[in-house]
Amino acid sequence: MKRNAAIAVFQTPPVYNVMIYPEFARDQSPTITHADGKPMTKNPMKDIRVRKAMSMAINRQAIVERVMHSQGSAAGQLSAEGTWGITQGRSRRRSIPKAPGNC
Repeated sequence: MKRNAAIAVFQTPPVYNVMIYPEFARDQSPTITHADGKPMTKNPMKDIRVRKAMSMAINRQAIVERVMHSQGSAAGQLSAEGTWGITQGRSRRRSIPKAPGNC
């Protein structure tokens, strides 16, 4: 549609959010299992190091490009800039640098 001069295309920040929320409230999670499928006795998401490792593994730019068809941005808040519900002037969350030896 952008190529058609007879059609005007307007773009605004998207209001669609992609959120990944690990369950860390319960001591034992029914949704987290060992590789053999058996429940874990301790919820690994309660360990901040595990949550940081998961954060490092998420390719936020790939989510923007593939899920949102490059029509969004990686945000550090629940809503995109230009929409209601954000804290003005708050910078985007910086990516956590990869630790040496990560694959």
